[in-house]
Amino acid sequence: MGQWLSGSQAIAQNVTTRLKSFRNDWFLDIGAGIDWLRLLGARGTQKRILREIERVTLGTPGVVRLTGLDLTLQGRDAKIFLSYIDVYRAENSLAVEI
Repeated sequence: MGQWLSGSQAIAQNVTTRLKSFRNDWFLDIGAGIDWLRLLGARGTQKRILREIERVTLGTPGVVRLTGLDLTLQGRDAKIFLSYIDVYRAENSLAVEI
């Protein structure tokens, strides 16, 4: 049987899942997630993508503060590098590919 994540590991998993979620995918909250299809398909959207990443990350339960954020775009692919402090006062770093 699998292990349940807890503490900072659970928060990191939740951040990753929320960043990979597409807007309109979850029928109970169609505003959840990021409109990746539209944002990655258009030019000049990097600042808007960064704001959306910040919104989703800071809206994740357990995240207290975003301490670093970098984005690499190549066509319809995005690589997100972020660091944040959680409620356990741990600084975490994540790399997420979309």
